[in-house]
Amino acid sequence: MNSRNVKTTATQGYAPVNGLKMYYEVEGTGDPLVCIPPAFGYVGLKSFPALVQSHKVITVDLQGHGRTADIPERPLSIEQYAKDVVGLLKYLAMAKADLFGESYGGNTAATIAMRYDKLGSIQWQGFSKDELASIKAPFLIVLGDCDFVRLEHAVETVKLIPNAEPAVIPSASHFALFSEQERVIPIVKHFLEKPEKVIPLATAETGYHPGATR
Repeated sequence: MNSRNVKTTATQGYAPVNGLKMYYEVEGTGDPLVCIPPAFGYVGLKSFPALVQSHKVITVDLQGHGRTADIPERPLSIEQYAKDVVGLLKYLAMAKADLFGESYGGNTAATIAMRYDKLGSIQWQGFSKDELASIKAPFLIVLGDCDFVRLEHAVETVKLIPNAEPAVIPSASHFALFSEQERVIPIVKHFLEKPEKVIPLATAETGYHPGATR
């Protein structure tokens, strides 16, 4: 099912952002959600009809991808992607948005959470433990159990980010969002739409009380 078959309002255009003419599309209504593509990704390669039904989904072509032309003298970098996405949000007059990134897009989302929530400019060479600990926004890390990102690495990362949680897709690779979107998107949708914090029953934080319910 293509998102263009869902009856929602769709707009597209080019935004003047940091020297780019950055192509973007906006579809759906609700809270803004920016979809940041992986390497070689572009608007239209994937669609997210389940998210479009409940969110204003903004999809982008990053520098040198899709309909956004390259700037030959400017290197591609996660830091620059983050600046460009933030610039697009300013152009669209969106002061706040959720971020949904895949692979390099996920790194870009994490960089935005760090640089534009709390920290100043730091050259990106991976994330330090202090940088990860500085992320205050709710954070979901999704990976496949056959991902080239090791599960133990993801678990350690989740421990460092105060409001992070993991989701592991069984029998899935790094490219599960491309090959099996129907297994990934419901997890993302639940994360975006659930109450801000729900403390599970019978944890170290709540204790166990026989006969008690939530």
